[in-house]
Amino acid sequence: MPRAAAVPLAVTLVLSLWGPARAAGNELCSSAVVGHGRSSHVEGSEDWKAYKGNVPDSLARSRAIKAWSAAVKSDCPKSSSLWMRAKERTVACEGTPGHTDCTATATPARSVMSYVTK
Repeated sequence: MPRAAAVPLAVTLVLSLWGPARAAGNELCSSAVVGHGRSSHVEGSEDWKAYKGNVPDSLARSRAIKAWSAAVKSDCPKSSSLWMRAKERTVACEGTPGHTDCTATATPARSVMSYVTK
């Protein structure tokens, strides 16, 4: 096959595979989305340096919520990524020596703009 003919074929293949994936991403998320966050209290870690040794307890919690919001933005474009609008919100944190791990779980609410654009 000549090189010039291979380029349009490759573009057609990519677009045909990209279309269904993009269409699937336009749906609302009706189930819970999860985000994970971690903070480190170990001397010398990035968190330790950034906070000059006073790493706040809420750092892992806020990182988990930010990760949840990012997951909603990427996976559920017609859903609101605002944590305060989500349903059934829970944040579970567990402390281990030197680290705090948190998991934020919630079902995103429908985006206001999703009512306007269908």
